[in-house]
Amino acid sequence: MEIRELEIRNRNGKRMPATLRVPVGDVRGTVVLLHGLAGWKDQSTVVAIAGGVARAGYQVITFDGADALRGPDASYWNSTTTGFIEDMEDVIAFVESQDWYQAPLVLAGHSLGAMCVVRYARMHPKEVTKLLLVAPGISWTTDRSGKFLKKIRFTAKVVSILSKRQKENGEKFLMPLYPPWIFDFLKYDTRKDAPSVAVPVLVVSAGDDLVVAAPTVHEALTGLFPQATHVIIPHASHIFLEHERELADTITQWLTSS
Repeated sequence: MEIRELEIRNRNGKRMPATLRVPVGDVRGTVVLLHGLAGWKDQSTVVAIAGGVARAGYQVITFDGADALRGPDASYWNSTTTGFIEDMEDVIAFVESQDWYQAPLVLAGHSLGAMCVVRYARMHPKEVTKLLLVAPGISWTTDRSGKFLKKIRFTAKVVSILSKRQKENGEKFLMPLYPPWIFDFLKYDTRKDAPSVAVPVLVVSAGDDLVVAAPTVHEALTGLFPQATHVIIPHASHIFLEHERELADTITQWLTSS
């Protein structure tokens, strides 16, 4: 497999380092893979997905979102779901303009990244041919990492206190992630996007996912897509730590047979 390191800039001029993996032999298509909220292109989960894709004969590009955790120009505390989607749009536009691009286009994502690729497929129904959704986020109502409304109230309180202290004393504080991200996230619900996405979809659940949704919730989501397959990897955590090989094999098998 050939590996190329690239640099892409988003619409605001921010750098997004990218890695292109090209399999040996005929290339069946191109996959654009988006990491999750606190993820990056070289995260073990993302690398496992990319490896499974490449073994199925597709070239795959991974990248660091402009305001993601490890973006070189990132403002991580201001990252939003909308920003992730815009970055993905810019990467897809870049990829499709390159002489090495090979149709068809397949999109893949982990966690928040999976939510974003579903939204993109809904917005561009004739452009995408397949979706790979790994431990997809769904909505604030399915969040498992804690009580979402409790987070909002706590965050609002923290921001209020810090803002008051900044005004009174001139002190500078690093504001928490949640205000911009949470209120933007409230606009998205993958369950509403799913019925409009008619391409084949693979939904992979982590059996012990304590972050985005239980496998039963992913099963219900799968049923909302016109063409979708649901696979559960037992005992896996949200990032599939120590289950990367099972994840990669699941993806290879589905892409090879679909």
